[in-house]
Amino acid sequence: MDSSYKKELQGVFEGKGFSLPQLFVRGEHIGGADEIKRLHEEGKLFDLMKGFPVMDPGFVCRNCGVVRFVP
Repeated sequence: MDSSYKKELQGVFEGKGFSLPQLFVRGEHIGGADEIKRLHEEGKLFDLMKGFPVMDPGFVCRNCGVVRFVP
């Protein structure tokens, strides 16, 4: 993980341990993998994403390919 990104996350979690992935929506911390999975299974994750632009499923980012994260 990029060291500046790691420091930013450590600041958000006030030095507490954390694991990746962590989901933030509109600046609000939603949770980690277990919380994301639970929200998806309950059908609530889609509601959190309402209002965000939707990309063509065939779109491939020229910067990251299909990785979807560039450190």
